[in-house]
Amino acid sequence: MLFLCFQLGQDKYVVDARHVVEVLPLLTLRTTPQAPRGVAGAFIYRGTVVPVLDFAELAHGKPCPRRFSTRILLLAYPMRDARRTLGMIVERATETKDLKEQDFMESGLRTPGAPYLGPVFRDEHRLIQSITVQNLVPEAMRDLLFGS
Repeated sequence: MLFLCFQLGQDKYVVDARHVVEVLPLLTLRTTPQAPRGVAGAFIYRGTVVPVLDFAELAHGKPCPRRFSTRILLLAYPMRDARRTLGMIVERATETKDLKEQDFMESGLRTPGAPYLGPVFRDEHRLIQSITVQNLVPEAMRDLLFGS
């Protein structure tokens, strides 16, 4: 399976490329006052409003640095009735990795506040965490982002 790699500070993450619709440069977003932590805003993509999460803010409570290498991943987010497009701001989404399911192992750490953290794999001298797309948005936040 092909995975898209990105970073959060010095830590590396991967997301299954089957969920990636497109990788965009950082765009100007329409922000919403009093939005939940991790919600960066929204923009129009091909005639549809796309909510955007900031992965750094979601994970660590601080927004992703706005650098030349900062990108928005457009993800096909699975919902009960259909797939919706969800944006996610990340750093350095510049490489892919071809991995097998058996390359991954459970991290041994359970983080109830971060259900999107999936299994890890070892690459060179560090562990790289996978992101489970369907767990990115807590159920309570889905209606806020995608309507009812």
